[in-house]
Amino acid sequence: MANITELRTRLTRQLGEQDGTYTDAYLTDYLNQAYDYVVSFIQNEINDTLWDDPNWGNVAIGYVDLVANQQSYSLVSDTDSADITDIYAVFAKQSISSDYTRVMRTNIQKSPEIADEDTGRSDRPYQYMYSGSNIIVYPKPSSNITNGLKYYYSRAQKAFETADTTVEPGFESMYHNLLPYYAATIIGGIEGKTTVVASNQSLFSSLATQFIKHLNNKNPDGVKVFKPRSKVIK
Repeated sequence: MANITELRTRLTRQLGEQDGTYTDAYLTDYLNQAYDYVVSFIQNEINDTLWDDPNWGNVAIGYVDLVANQQSYSLVSDTDSADITDIYAVFAKQSISSDYTRVMRTNIQKSPEIADEDTGRSDRPYQYMYSGSNIIVYPKPSSNITNGLKYYYSRAQKAFETADTTVEPGFESMYHNLLPYYAATIIGGIEGKTTVVASNQSLFSSLATQFIKHLNNKNPDGVKVFKPRSKVIK
């Protein structure tokens, strides 16, 4: 396992330098850029939006109060100030004492009526659209309900901080080197170290291929979740 101190050491070695060549803040910044890429690699290219960073230490479930005649609810970040990147399931209550019922996701093409702010009110919404950082429900609720909307979401990873050694990459430790490999290609490119860039691109691509196989094997339904591309590093 690798915390930020170990990752900085590995990155320095991949750049062919000695400890102290770069500041901790400098290396941490590029490791965070690499972390951003690898997470987007997981969430977008493998279409695994359900991935969540275990460093947050809680389940990505949120609640918002339904307000009578209000259609749009802003959800920028969660209670840990993590950026919400997508909403993948929503449930609504009909009353404060009722159970939650699934609200189906739609879009403006399928349900143009959701764009009409003068839509009739109902006991509870049965459709929603996620746009920008807003859940837009249809129809509008007819009454105020505390925690009337429950949503499951994906969120950004917990970023590394220079002095925080408690955070580790939120995926299996045998693939942690993806971060220093990728960060080394960025810094190497800036510094004109063509050999460093080439060697780390090769190492990243090789390890990423193993990561692809691992993620596919983890899928309990046997459905391929990762579609490899000809060039892993963009």
